[in-house]
Amino acid sequence: MAEKNLDYKRAGVDIAKGNLFVKKIKEVVGRSKKNPCCIGGIGSFSGLFSFDTKRYDEPVLVSSTD
Repeated sequence: MAEKNLDYKRAGVDIAKGNLFVKKIKEVVGRSKKNPCCIGGIGSFSGLFSFDTKRYDEPVLVSSTD
């Protein structure tokens, strides 16, 4: 029978630990070389990258998050 009171933590997802991890790596990632086409910062479930598509014949931008 399914657990009625299942929450993220009991399912194995620790949101507090995830947030702490992002906080700790922000400084390290912030020191890396930044591309002027990158929009935003670390911590979201997506990335934004603005580039001039007219400069490329068949531009392909692939992004993934897990």
